[in-house]
Amino acid sequence: MAMMFCPECGKQISSAATTCPNCGYPVNGGGYAGLKKVIPGRGFGISSMIMGILGVVYGTPLLFAIRGFYGEYVNIFLLVIAFGILAVSFGAASRSRGFNGGQQKAGLTMGIIALAESLLTLIIALD
Repeated sequence: MAMMFCPECGKQISSAATTCPNCGYPVNGGGYAGLKKVIPGRGFGISSMIMGILGVVYGTPLLFAIRGFYGEYVNIFLLVIAFGILAVSFGAASRSRGFNGGQQKAGLTMGIIALAESLLTLIIALD
């Protein structure tokens, strides 16, 4: 009889076992073991959403503080542009890998909003 290692606790178990005798984790098609499924592009979708949120969070106050834009806010402006570009890039990468979840859509949307806020800030500040 061949032996294998439990993916949950790492103990050596029989390859004929349906659950690990140590921790009870289902193996070899027993129970819910098949639910841990890799979803391609999901990580990019989540990263896109996080970058989009950060872009909007930093970009919105920047719009209201543009009078002092030439001084201390330039770094925040560049950060918002970076977050927006990363959000859109990660969202596009997620979509190209076949993931079309809510995180990816939210990341793309918020990335576009962050870039639009940056553009609007620049237009108003240069007037």
